[in-house]
Amino acid sequence: MKNDWKKTIFSDGSSNFLSNVNPKLEDYIKISVRIDKKANLNEIFLVVWPKGEVFYHLLSKEREDDYFSWYSTEYRMRDLTLRYRFFLIVDGKGYYYSPYGLHKYEPSEYFSFVIYANADYSSWTPESIFYQIFPDRFYRSGETQLDSRPFTIKTKDEEYKFDRILSKWDDPIIKNMFQNRVVQFYGGNFKGIKEKIPYLKELGITAIYFNPIFLARSNHRYDVEDYEKPDTLLGSETELLELLNECKDNGIRTIFDAVLNHTGVNHRWFDLLDENNGEGAYNNPNSKYRDYYYFKGNSSEYESWMDSKILPQLNLKNSDVKKKLLLDKNSVIKKWLSPPFSIDGWRMDTASILGKFPVDQVDDEFSKELHTAIKETNVDAYIMGETFYDPKQIIDRDKYEAAMNYRGFASPVKKWLTGKIHFMTVPKGKEFHKINFSAKKMSRQMDIVRNSIPFQNQIRMFNLLNSHDTPRFLTETGSDIRKVKIAATMLFTYVGIPSIYYGDEIGMEGENDPDCRRPMIWDENRQNKEINALYRSLIKLRKDNDVLIYGSYMELYCKNNVFAFARFLDKKYIIVVCSRSENIEKVSIPTYKLGIENPFLTGYFNKLEVKGVNYEIQAALLPYECEVYISG
Repeated sequence: MKNDWKKTIFSDGSSNFLSNVNPKLEDYIKISVRIDKKANLNEIFLVVWPKGEVFYHLLSKEREDDYFSWYSTEYRMRDLTLRYRFFLIVDGKGYYYSPYGLHKYEPSEYFSFVIYANADYSSWTPESIFYQIFPDRFYRSGETQLDSRPFTIKTKDEEYKFDRILSKWDDPIIKNMFQNRVVQFYGGNFKGIKEKIPYLKELGITAIYFNPIFLARSNHRYDVEDYEKPDTLLGSETELLELLNECKDNGIRTIFDAVLNHTGVNHRWFDLLDENNGEGAYNNPNSKYRDYYYFKGNSSEYESWMDSKILPQLNLKNSDVKKKLLLDKNSVIKKWLSPPFSIDGWRMDTASILGKFPVDQVDDEFSKELHTAIKETNVDAYIMGETFYDPKQIIDRDKYEAAMNYRGFASPVKKWLTGKIHFMTVPKGKEFHKINFSAKKMSRQMDIVRNSIPFQNQIRMFNLLNSHDTPRFLTETGSDIRKVKIAATMLFTYVGIPSIYYGDEIGMEGENDPDCRRPMIWDENRQNKEINALYRSLIKLRKDNDVLIYGSYMELYCKNNVFAFARFLDKKYIIVVCSRSENIEKVSIPTYKLGIENPFLTGYFNKLEVKGVNYEIQAALLPYECEVYISG
């Protein structure tokens, strides 16, 4: 095989190429890059621009192996953020190399590798297996009773009253809340989750992300009524503590859902129904809480999240709001991170818009203050933000360390395997469209998002296939288990943290919200055993292979309907091959970019040994098949 040196040059922020992946300010780090040793390389430089000035540092050859020459230099971390790339001269021609590949011209600063110094990121998250729980729908233990609090929505012209009802566990989801004027509960509670911790531990779960647990009047609880109290329908504060302690005793970390962009209309600050003697902002233009929200003059008109009138928008520029949410010693954020609760982090709801409303935006300031509030309470806490769009807008050294990876994982994988695109903010009936989305398009979208953030953040990204806001992936595929196997395999082998939305591991289905929030199926006769075995196998695969946690990522093959990538760490490597084809596909997967002439691998699923020659392995894939090849 004739190999192109241009496809062999490689570096990233992993320990394969950095002597210290989490440096401190003033530390010396060795930065390396490798290239085909047959390339006629004249010179290679590290290009940096501290304090706005450009410097070229000459790299020296450190070593050679059978295929690559390795070049490196030591660099002193004088800035909290180091941006760098490489400049090389081959056969008298100049090239720049960045995470986005080779450039014949000098690219903008955006096309750079990035390392953060003094990054106080969570240490435990990269090795985690997350499980998302929607509390009302996971498990109900004992009897549950709804209280009599009313649920009311007021618009400019009308008032709507809803019945809060408690359904039986196997009752169907009521899909149109507004039309039926009901808020449906199933009564899942803290006791129920606690009883199922042994199930989660045996499954292999090491961390739980809880959807909101605070006092509210809806079943999703994003309409927070009191940040200081758990919802009484879920249980008492004592029962919450017992659940958190049970998680700790079983080696399971916990993060809560923080809803800071808005409150519910029944929060005492807003008080739509005037349940607090006129203190609330809605009924009293002179309320001390009036500036906590965005009202239009002295009227009762107010701004709300996505025009949802039960979620009035908080004014995050208001200093009192910030004190109560972030800054005070007993603020919302600090209280739940501190003993006796001691949760391990926060998922920030609507992180991409926090502080971006209205014109006088404070999103940058608020994100940094949020980071400081969390880290001064628990330096090892996880800070993960929700965004359906570009995660780069919220990720930074002193902001969020990770995002829910819709844009860089869930979206491209779903589009490739289902041929559909899902829009969140369009008129009803226009959310889904069929598209032709190739493996190459999927790979490019994943590359763009992944390469826009440092490797330090890549390994902490919250990867998912679906959540409480999206249809179940199995439903989107038309119940095609073959596609689920491909997607789940990618979830557990791609860069970042795998997260399971409750019930995915047993093949639960569901269309868009609220149908994707069906009660968990505990009857084993109704669970999909094939999918359950798949998830258990993939959890074991990830836990047994550090290369899938800390290893570099490299695309190896991307043509037509077949996609293959490698993860490698030191001399260990894993190759993942996926086919979306309706036919048997016989492909030659090149391994020269890994520098492996005669690879010897074993299929994780089929247990077959594969011996490659001349920098290639041959793979024959059945329709919609995937395989994970592990080096011997």
